Amino acid sequence: MKERKITRRELLERTIASCAACTFVPFLLASGDERIAKVTDAGIEAGTMTFDLTDPAYSPLRKTGGAVYANIEGESQPVIIHRVSESEVAVFSSRCTHAGCKVELPKAGEVVCHCHNSVFDGAGKRLRGPASRDLKRFEARIQQDSIVVNLS
Repeated sequence: MKERKITRRELLERTIASCAACTFVPFLLASGDERIAKVTDAGIEAGTMTFDLTDPAYSPLRKTGGAVYANIEGESQPVIIHRVSESEVAVFSSRCTHAGCKVELPKAGEVVCHCHNSVFDGAGKRLRGPASRDLKRFEARIQQDSIVVNLS
């Protein structure tokens, strides 16, 4: 049986296809079955969004350390809402400042981007990795059974 030689063009096409696949696999993995809280029950008024903690979609936020992805007005990717303490909440972009990949929810006080291993703290501040800036943050406060996020 004679082996067929590969042409330069075929080699280049296969190389480009492989590179493209490697580029998009992290995005596909990051968008898996992670639950994104819906905004349907959230209130929107005068530059703020209110997330009702009695809504089951936000139940992880009732305790310290809990976190969820949530869609907010004006952001193309979900934000992360993280209950830092009984009286403090952090809201920041889930889009890594290095290459735009979606970061994971906080675990043990750290937020990891698995595309290039950038690491941020539980409030979105850069700790290490190729990312050179903090994640975009939003001012937020806990108000009774709600979290109010300032959109401006």
